[in-house]
Amino acid sequence: HEGSLLASVNLIEFARFVGEGERWLFESNVRQYLSKSKINQGIRQTVERESEHFWRFNNGVTMVVDQFEQRPDSTVVLTKPQIVNGCQTSLSIKRVIEELDSTQRAKVNGSVLVRIIREPSDSERRKITQFTNRQNAVRGKDFFSLQDFQHTLKKKIDALGYFYEIQTGSFEMQPRSAKEQ
Repeated sequence: HEGSLLASVNLIEFARFVGEGERWLFESNVRQYLSKSKINQGIRQTVERESEHFWRFNNGVTMVVDQFEQRPDSTVVLTKPQIVNGCQTSLSIKRVIEELDSTQRAKVNGSVLVRIIREPSDSERRKITQFTNRQNAVRGKDFFSLQDFQHTLKKKIDALGYFYEIQTGSFEMQPRSAKEQ
């Protein structure tokens, strides 16, 4: 989209960016950092132990700006950036990078996905903030659908002519004719 940019940003550089703007960067976010969150602990562990996979394991960050400019050297200049989705990710990255010594920091070679949306209108920025923070919660029981055991069981039950729901909502997605069998 013309008014947006998708970037893969080095974790060390992103931590520096967040550190420089932390006082005002999250003013438009719906909440501040939840330091005791298990999710944030997981984010921190990924940065420390598997930074090369961070971009694959994390949804990234959404930022709105008044303006952005891409320069020939691949840098991007942002005007009035606000992180509207990804405060937990951003501050988890910043804090863990700050705590690493220089040897540990040298081993961090991952990146984070950053979506930058050019939107100078305050009312539109509020809408972007609202809608990017409105996802359906994933509950602990939903992760059972990833287990091999569940898939094996589903195949066996399906072979008997029954429907075994391992993903919440999958029965509702079945065509009417399948539900009536």
